Amino acid sequence: MQVFTLCTLRFKGLFSRSVLYMVLLSGIGIFATALLGGVVIGEIEEVVKDLGLKIISFIAVLFCVVSGAGELQREIQEKSIYPIISKPTSRMEYIMGKALGIFFAVSLLVVLLVFFLWILLVFMGEGIGIPLLKVLILIVGEVLVVSAIITFFSTFSTPYLSAFLTLSIYIIGLFLNDFYTFGMKFGSIIFQKLLLILYYVLPSLQCFHVTRRIVYNVEIGWYEVGLAIIYGIAYASFLLMLASWFFRKRDL
Repeated sequence: MQVFTLCTLRFKGLFSRSVLYMVLLSGIGIFATALLGGVVIGEIEEVVKDLGLKIISFIAVLFCVVSGAGELQREIQEKSIYPIISKPTSRMEYIMGKALGIFFAVSLLVVLLVFFLWILLVFMGEGIGIPLLKVLILIVGEVLVVSAIITFFSTFSTPYLSAFLTLSIYIIGLFLNDFYTFGMKFGSIIFQKLLLILYYVLPSLQCFHVTRRIVYNVEIGWYEVGLAIIYGIAYASFLLMLASWFFRKRDL
């Protein structure tokens, strides 16, 4: 109940302040960018699907970072955190509530933006209901991982450093498998061992990105989607437990 209450408060705070504006601006941006790109390249349907889904994924990650980087620091400075953690609320419950609040708020944003994109594709004569639903689920899984990452860093670092580290890990995670393959072929022994550690520590986010396969109508199985979601839940859970441990060490 404590986690649910904190999650609800965080969700309402994010939704009332910025989600509606983000939805409006993002929807306009998706339509304009995708249509413009399609007109320039000449393959309107493919470009709209490709750019639209990539823009939605990027907006979701950016919103996670912006909404989660400075929230803990702001509550500490305003001293609004003390009444919460002074009650029978553990610090792990506090961390879980904040992270889930970010996750649900951004997930709502993703659902609305994908719905806008679906309307545009239907208007253009493209019927991709089930594949688009699978992509939506995978983007939400990615949002869960990024929400956990920004929450983890915000427990012990400054807002700007938290944002920088989260975005850096996100970019590395997109190409982690490629880095690993390249390093194992051409790197030294020490570099390969270091790369092996990073490969298992950092999140592999490529499993959440199947946009190109949607564009070229390549089948995406529910089994693959399920494995990606299980991986995202497991990684986020571990990271939030680690974040709770760091947060308990802080003198508040």
